[in-house]
Amino acid sequence: TPAAAAAAPQRDFNQSIAASIAPDFVLPDVIRPGDMVPFRWKHDNSLMDEYGRLVGIPPGVTEELRKLTKESGLNDLFRELVGRDMERGDGTLHTLNDGRKWTVKSPPGGASSHWPDDEARFFWVDAANEESFEETLMALGRGGFDTVLESMAREYGSEGLMIGGCGFVVVHNVKRGVLHHDLDVDREASWFDLLFPLEIPEAGAHLDISNWEKTKVGRIDYTPNIGFLLESATVHATGASNYADTNDFRVAVSIYILDVQDDNLEDFAEDATAHFPVPFLTGWHQAGRGRFLKRGSLKNDKGRLPVENRLPPEDAAMCERNKDLCETSLIEVRRKCWKTCEVYIDDERYFSEFFPNQEPAEAE
Repeated sequence: TPAAAAAAPQRDFNQSIAASIAPDFVLPDVIRPGDMVPFRWKHDNSLMDEYGRLVGIPPGVTEELRKLTKESGLNDLFRELVGRDMERGDGTLHTLNDGRKWTVKSPPGGASSHWPDDEARFFWVDAANEESFEETLMALGRGGFDTVLESMAREYGSEGLMIGGCGFVVVHNVKRGVLHHDLDVDREASWFDLLFPLEIPEAGAHLDISNWEKTKVGRIDYTPNIGFLLESATVHATGASNYADTNDFRVAVSIYILDVQDDNLEDFAEDATAHFPVPFLTGWHQAGRGRFLKRGSLKNDKGRLPVENRLPPEDAAMCERNKDLCETSLIEVRRKCWKTCEVYIDDERYFSEFFPNQEPAEAE
């Protein structure tokens, strides 16, 4: 259970345990919040991946997200998932104790998938709409996540970043993961998935990472306040695990961090892993471009730009006719009826409710 996982030994990171958590890689004595550590092979000190990094996570971030998952009812949802089969297909939408909406989905199965393990219990739990997304950003801000964004800007020369998705990965058992990379993006070092542990069972958890050719594979254990910053082309796989004997599970945080430019905007919008933001619509990414560092920070957040004039109009008649299906037809109705289904917050309410002291910024 999450309570049992939280009670597991929470070791501070230092060189004395480096060999046990990452026997294949060179690690420093200490990884502090915001530190960026390349994946270097221990046997020859060569880079495994040009842009992937280990990164220090401020402890306050984990604390704030634990509060969020407890108070919202997400912990109850995580626990409920342990006894389920994987959510193949479109997934499901869930309304939590606080009224926020989250979706549950699993990787596609079958022999042609990079996820052929049909007996696994593995779930993506993602914000289903902009309200849940913004609430998660607020938790990140309270926890000091700006430290990570500022470090990324220095490391990769980014002038402005946006957070393009927030969710959790819940794993009960996995026989084996399959090495893969997440996204094909022409511009290097512009799309990242940051994974870090929220709850680690006593039996532990790890990630497998590899060179591009998949000829050398290394293992790094999930460790409190240490994150895996995986660039779009970083090859990795979910580590095998089975917590069935203890009825336990692990929870990792997954945050998409993007450096949006004209030449990668459509690449980001085409990612259909989650139901929010709506795939294939570039308007929301345009409205969030450079939200952090360039236009503000999580601590001093000015919000996105107005979005309604950047999104295509709905088929009003079709959406009105099918509005009762907003929470069950996640692709055919919800994605096409972003206004009727309240996937995005209308601009007037967005700024009056979430950013009452900010004037809506205009496009540059």
